[in-house]
Amino acid sequence: MNQQITAWSAIFIGLYAVAAGFGEWRQTGGWERLLDELEGSRALQYLTGLLCITIGALIYLANPMYGNDWLSFVLGILGGLTAVEGLLLLAVPDRVIPFAWRLLEKAGRIGPGASVAIGLALFLAGAVRV
Repeated sequence: MNQQITAWSAIFIGLYAVAAGFGEWRQTGGWERLLDELEGSRALQYLTGLLCITIGALIYLANPMYGNDWLSFVLGILGGLTAVEGLLLLAVPDRVIPFAWRLLEKAGRIGPGASVAIGLALFLAGAVRV
């Protein structure tokens, strides 16, 4: 049962990453606008932080990081990091958002492609287990 949860988690996270990367390719500047809006709204920061904590915790809890399943381990780390991101966004948005800007600037045009590539890898890793 746990392997099915891990497989479906990877499939849906992969689809999310592919869609996010593809959307940025189609309409360049969307991620910048997203950060602009997040930076300007404490309510949006709060809701985004809450969503990150919730989704990250669910991914973490559904994918235990022990045993010999590498995909479950990777997803557990990803879920934990997502939950920490949400906590930091609630507690210190003035630190997290500038850090996100720096990451986005460094990623440049590689960012959307990396998102699509990682998404496809997660999708395929989950799909072969279903």
